[in-house]
Amino acid sequence: SIVAQLSRPDPALAALTNDHLVALACLGGRPALDAVKKGLPHAPEFIRRVNRRIAERTSHRVADYAQVVRVLEFFQCHSHPAHAFDEAMTQFGMSRHGLVQLFRRVGVTELEARGGTLPPASQRWHRILQASGM
Repeated sequence: SIVAQLSRPDPALAALTNDHLVALACLGGRPALDAVKKGLPHAPEFIRRVNRRIAERTSHRVADYAQVVRVLEFFQCHSHPAHAFDEAMTQFGMSRHGLVQLFRRVGVTELEARGGTLPPASQRWHRILQASGM
């Protein structure tokens, strides 16, 4: 399971930041984590494949791994967190609904996102696991 993989992280996974690891697991699940562990150069393909499957079932645009990481970094480095949400919509060309959906996928509530106060990666990961029933 993903929990077991992250409990005893492989050196390749340990090299990733917590935010990158959470984003990778959210977007690509076990296949993406396995790809990183095996050193496969096509890990992004696993993520794209998962995103295509999700996109087939949803009408909204699905954020890719790189975009999730950019948005998280934007919020964490913002000098005025209370203004980060509105500025992120402009910066990343996203609607309010799209930005909220992106944050939900990575374990951030709408209230936290709108207020610019992101919980630590460990708390976000715990929420993701709870939401997936693990």
